[in-house]
Amino acid sequence: MNEEKKIAGAILDAQKMREKSYQPCIDSQGNDFGEYKLDIETCLIKTCKQRGLSPNLWHLLSLAIHWWNDIQLWAEDVLADKNILEECEKENAKMKDEQKQACDIDMMVEPTPPPMEDISEADVSKK
Repeated sequence: MNEEKKIAGAILDAQKMREKSYQPCIDSQGNDFGEYKLDIETCLIKTCKQRGLSPNLWHLLSLAIHWWNDIQLWAEDVLADKNILEECEKENAKMKDEQKQACDIDMMVEPTPPPMEDISEADVSKK
C-alpha cells in the first residue's frame, strides 16, 4: 500500500474511532449532551502508529485539525483512487471557460444609454 493510502486510511480510521468513543447522555428533558471520550488527535496518533506512519506526520496532522472535514474528504478521494490534481485542473479550466463566455456575452451586449431628462423649453430658458 502506498504512503498516501496509508495516511488516508489512518485519517478515516481515526474518525471512526472517535465516533465509537461517543458516550450519549440524555437529560430528563430528552436533550443529548453526550461527549466523545477520545479526541481526534489521540485517535489519529493511534491509527498512525497502527499503520507504521512516522511520528512527524502525526504532529503535522494534529496541527491541521481545524481542516479536519477537508482532510477527511481528501482521504476518501485518495482511497477511491481519484486523481485529485487532474480533477482540480479540469474544474479550473471549466471555470475559466465560463468566465470567458460571460465576458464574451458582456462584450456583445451594447450598454443602455442613461435615460434622457425631460427638459421643457421653459426650463432651458430659465438657465
